Amino acid sequence: MLKNIYLIQAGELFSEGEYKSAYIPYAVGTIAAHAWADETIRKAYFLSRFVFYREKIADVVKSLDKPFLVGFSNYVWNFSYNKALAYAIKSAYPKCFIVFGGPQIDSSTKLLQECDYIDFLTTGEGEASFKALLLELHGTKNFASVPNISYRNDEGTLIQNPFKSENNLDFPSPYLSGIFDSLFIENSIKFIAIIETNRGCPYKCAYCSCYSMNEKECALKMVPIQRVFEEIEWIAHKKIEYCLCADSNFGICNRDKQIVDHVIDINRKTGYPLIFNTAFAKEKDESIFKMVTKLHDAGMLKEFTLSFQSLSSDVIKIIKRKNMKLETFSKLMKKYQEVGIHPYTELILGLPNETYESFRDGFQSLIEAGQKYYVHVWLCFVLVNSPMATEEFMVKYGIKTVDSPSNLYHSKPNSSSEPSGYSQIVTSTNTMNEDFWIKSYLFSAYIQSMFFMGALRQISIYLFHEKQILHTRFIEDFISWSAKHPETICGKIYETFYKIFFDFLKNNTTLSYFNPNFGDITWYAEEGIFLETVYHIEEFFCDIELFLLSYNLPKDIAEDLLRYQINMINTPGRTHIKFNLNYDFDSYFSAISDNKYKQLCKRKNTPSITNFRSYDNWSDFAREIVWFGRKIGRTFFSRANSDISIKYEV
Repeated sequence: MLKNIYLIQAGELFSEGEYKSAYIPYAVGTIAAHAWADETIRKAYFLSRFVFYREKIADVVKSLDKPFLVGFSNYVWNFSYNKALAYAIKSAYPKCFIVFGGPQIDSSTKLLQECDYIDFLTTGEGEASFKALLLELHGTKNFASVPNISYRNDEGTLIQNPFKSENNLDFPSPYLSGIFDSLFIENSIKFIAIIETNRGCPYKCAYCSCYSMNEKECALKMVPIQRVFEEIEWIAHKKIEYCLCADSNFGICNRDKQIVDHVIDINRKTGYPLIFNTAFAKEKDESIFKMVTKLHDAGMLKEFTLSFQSLSSDVIKIIKRKNMKLETFSKLMKKYQEVGIHPYTELILGLPNETYESFRDGFQSLIEAGQKYYVHVWLCFVLVNSPMATEEFMVKYGIKTVDSPSNLYHSKPNSSSEPSGYSQIVTSTNTMNEDFWIKSYLFSAYIQSMFFMGALRQISIYLFHEKQILHTRFIEDFISWSAKHPETICGKIYETFYKIFFDFLKNNTTLSYFNPNFGDITWYAEEGIFLETVYHIEEFFCDIELFLLSYNLPKDIAEDLLRYQINMINTPGRTHIKFNLNYDFDSYFSAISDNKYKQLCKRKNTPSITNFRSYDNWSDFAREIVWFGRKIGRTFFSRANSDISIKYEV
């Protein structure tokens, strides 16, 4: 009788209803495909099923049929869930072997000391070690021959085998081998496919765990290109809409151009996949530009980033990252925007030597260099196996963390008492204490919602050009005003999100925002602020009218500016918008956008806007405009996403 094997890569279920989606458990699939290509393993073991989202622990245990071994792929977002599930399985089936691997497993035996219900740890890449482990469990049980594992010997002594790096990726494909076919039987979930064309990263960023174990593991290793082509065709055959390429630096290899051409060709022939998303390489500007524009022209580009992580030279030096010059960034932004692509930028909050001032000033630098659409701020995590996770690094830079419940955004709130995972989020360093961390995070959320998402963008641009008020100063002024006026809707929104950040620091609560008005999913703080602003838009702009008094604008200009701003924000249920102005703000802002400033002209006009994407209910609006659309400017009307015409009074 075959021995039953179960593999766990528990992720999130994203969105809800007909849009509910989940990632295919690619990591454990690749391990299984390699193992079950072996005849001995096929004759000895049966791959019973995958657990690919956080099912109730009791339900998972109940579903098991005489499990011989259960393997877990561990990440920050599922580590606590995995440990609780493994404990429950071991309690119900004491003879079942429990194997833990994945990025959350470090190179020590500490986890075996802490968790007596875990039998084996695997570190690094798991294909070879998992296959060898299954063979030894079926054969002589000579575990000393299995690379990259830790275990207890018969006397209970902890043993750690030497690390051995895998030098090639010529493994069987989990897609082409049929490993995942069972997932598509009577399953209403819309799967997201993951592929990798290479592994490794040549960079040594301190916050990243890619550069771990030893330098050899980080050398680029290629997946055979024919396998990549056939996997793309499999994805199309399964009618999977979204393909995520998991490469750390897609485009770093010349052959990646062929992969882009192939995925576009398959899309034209079959209609799938609809989206090909990846993290592009940081260099090779011209070749990357060609690939990005090809995907954009084919309608397959979801997003594209030009990242910095920090604009502080001191920070960049410490984290061993090399940034492009702002001048280069500005030229690239212009180049992409000329072909209709709006790259976004990434920053990280909580890096060593970052201050509130340097973090804030980075936004102003990005805006002045041409970033007008989207800056994504990641919180700095201390990742297992990263250089930042070493005691020496943390002590040197005064790094302190909070263990935050892992709750991936845009997924259903975790109302279960069962654990998921915890992320070590940096909340204090030698140069930024907890108070300044809150101040920085609030600033980040507000500049994203008010400027980049557009709630107060035009007002900020006007004040910058006419009153020399920096965009960052304007956001600081607005935050301060909101905090001082708790009776206003602006004040209530401020208090709501300040409390989220404060409770996170003091009570280890989640940082995500939830309001059932916007669907049964969670939101980033800036998305929550924007949604609450739009939900209370009339009250909000009554407050803004009072807030603007401190800038001493002429009354007629202030009234027109407010009218223009409020009507340029995308809100539910508005398909056709028409309003009257005394000043020609459309020409004024268009000239500024083209870097050709001209004075505001007093001229009566009537802007008319036809919204290409109008949604009548808040749930659809939040999902399509705020979640899916914020990176490409759908939260704010422009000629790229709507029909705008101006009728002037003669």
